[in-house]
Amino acid sequence: MNKINKMTNQKSKKIALVAGGTGGHIFPAISLGEWIVKHDPKASVIFFCGNRQLEGNIYCSHGITPIVLPVKGSPFSGSLKQKIARTVNIVRAFFNAFAYLREESPDFILFFGGYISFPVYLAAKLHSLPVAIHEQNACAGMVTRFLAKFNELIFTGFKACWPLDSGKTVYTGIPIREFNLLPKNMAMEELGLSCKISSNSKIVLVLTGSLGSETIKTKLLSLVSGGNFSDVQFVMPATSEKVEKVRHNIWLLPRVWKAELLFSIADAIIARAGGSSLAEIGALKIPAIIIPWKDAKDNHQYYNAREFVQEHSALLLDEDDVQGKLEIVLNQVLYDTNWMSSHTKQDNASFKIYNKMLSMVNEQ
Repeated sequence: MNKINKMTNQKSKKIALVAGGTGGHIFPAISLGEWIVKHDPKASVIFFCGNRQLEGNIYCSHGITPIVLPVKGSPFSGSLKQKIARTVNIVRAFFNAFAYLREESPDFILFFGGYISFPVYLAAKLHSLPVAIHEQNACAGMVTRFLAKFNELIFTGFKACWPLDSGKTVYTGIPIREFNLLPKNMAMEELGLSCKISSNSKIVLVLTGSLGSETIKTKLLSLVSGGNFSDVQFVMPATSEKVEKVRHNIWLLPRVWKAELLFSIADAIIARAGGSSLAEIGALKIPAIIIPWKDAKDNHQYYNAREFVQEHSALLLDEDDVQGKLEIVLNQVLYDTNWMSSHTKQDNASFKIYNKMLSMVNEQ
């Protein structure tokens, strides 16, 4: 059983977690925060995020009220007007963050990425607060690469994290949510599928990321249009406003915040290669086809997928090859067990991160 260092648990601690932008940044932060509160009753956790609707929806779905700063999108992209507006908002966010940190006075701040990190990091340094970064991807993002220049400690979700110096990083893995999986029929009933799909059917869960993916949806529709995989049901959450059947075996669902319902029905998964999604799929040991989003910044999803398939029961499929090869790899995932890996045991990332954070607090 993981035990928190008793030396570090003598007085209450306040931890600030900064995560915005997409679910890939936010879900690991929430997972760590929930783990801390559960395993260290003396600790309290506050969250910082930007003001995009998606960010608020994710936090709200977990009963969390974060500190919201006026950060929405990259100050380096968009029209000149957008760049100016976003830069002004980041300056405003800095002053807001400075005031919040002075009021809250957290013992430690951990950044999970997103442009929200820039103003909060600067405010934290002016308050001389201890900080660290968690990088969820196998290719470090812009925020991580920038903060690495200041020799801050970086926790990594993958053993390799290009282009960071391994001597300046600590591999921890990615904090994931705790899932209480349900019997398949019960999960299907709660999802509104029990009267539509037999619980004996093979079900492929298609995850397109928190921002969605029309590409995967379109190519999957094309694949089954000729009657392929008539004995398989495909379920695609976050692609419709209601439960909707398209073709003869593809089901579109609204966004489902209780992810354990989706994982409970899945015999296999088709997914993008966001770091937090891969960590959850790996922990649950569900066979998967990983299709990296080719337009991801710095091609980081490809690096994630490449690292992931080496240690898990997963196959990597290039987005440009979906039309010609998806049928082949899907048959392999559903009906051939010989290729599956023996699964590397995953350590508890939250435990490793929190203990290191507390050690750093004690060293102050």
